[in-house]
Amino acid sequence: MTKKKIDRVVAIDLGNGLTNIRTVYPDGSPYELTLPSAFAKTESIGISFDGAGEKYNVSQFVVDGGNYVWGEDVYKIKGLIHTASSHEERYEMSNYRTFIEIVLGKIAKDVDIQPTEQILISTGVPSNQTKPSTVEAIKNAFFGTSKEYKGLHRITVDGQVYTINVAEVIVTSQPLATVLAHYLNEKGKVINKSLASKRIAIIDIGGGTTDLDTLVRFNRQENFRSIPVGFRQVYRAIRDEIRRQNDGKEVDVNDYELLNIIQNAEAKANEEGTEPVYTYKISDKKAPIDFTDTYLRALKELGMIINMHISEQWAEDFDNFDYVYLVGGSAKRLAPFIEILKNPDFPRDPGKSNAEGYYNFGVAKMNELNAA
Repeated sequence: MTKKKIDRVVAIDLGNGLTNIRTVYPDGSPYELTLPSAFAKTESIGISFDGAGEKYNVSQFVVDGGNYVWGEDVYKIKGLIHTASSHEERYEMSNYRTFIEIVLGKIAKDVDIQPTEQILISTGVPSNQTKPSTVEAIKNAFFGTSKEYKGLHRITVDGQVYTINVAEVIVTSQPLATVLAHYLNEKGKVINKSLASKRIAIIDIGGGTTDLDTLVRFNRQENFRSIPVGFRQVYRAIRDEIRRQNDGKEVDVNDYELLNIIQNAEAKANEEGTEPVYTYKISDKKAPIDFTDTYLRALKELGMIINMHISEQWAEDFDNFDYVYLVGGSAKRLAPFIEILKNPDFPRDPGKSNAEGYYNFGVAKMNELNAA
């Protein structure tokens, strides 16, 4: 049987907090997308009478008879269905598998994937989840459960059916992906051959975990460490402060709403040349709640924990490493509080480095398969 040619690579970094996607449009121009790793039932939006309700910037999906929404404004919707989990069973959960269908449908619509195309999915996992059974579970999730043939997905997006044929799925470790983003270019060609001989430390700060890894000549060392703390610790502290200033009453505000507030405050301060002030407004009847001090204190406390684990992980001088990469969506926010790293190396975009590495590696693999 003749193996079909791979037409396009889709890189998906489906993190516990955010999902990063990298692929290309039909003309070869880059497509990038970052959205929450959470979706909602369509009914959660509520009912708009005569078009009076707020219009959310989301797409509607039908997956296995269920109706869901996902898109730029999904964080505004209450009752989100999360995919986050530190357990390897995550990849077999219906939350995760349904979300994969939603993600694939969104990509197919946005970049006009045709039913005749053969798609290579390039993705990855933390170092503590690289055992063969876990990798196989991830591959199975992306190949789907079609009874017609392996890899076939048909997803209804905004009333139209889109077809994706997943021909190959490759899974690599996240620390290696960070380095591959600098070793290969978007054509899958080597651009920094010297990296293959370097000794590299990688600190990857996620939403729920922080991973400490060492690569020596591209070989991941077995002394990796995954600690169960991440930026969610900061969000929890902010929520506690909002509740405290709200007379102890709970306020329904999710991580993504808080991230949006933080990003907007940073952008405003940068534009005005001032220090950012972080506030949350419960309603027009209540004064905004200033959580600036709490936020900075939470960053400091998370930095202290990471400092301690880094010190235990690598007792040697960091000058013994050729590179010390600090990655993750909030890596630069936390960098001033991780004082043990005096001068860390940052990827071009610390939050998207894994997806970039997955994509570059996926294109290299596509070139190899198509040349065979």
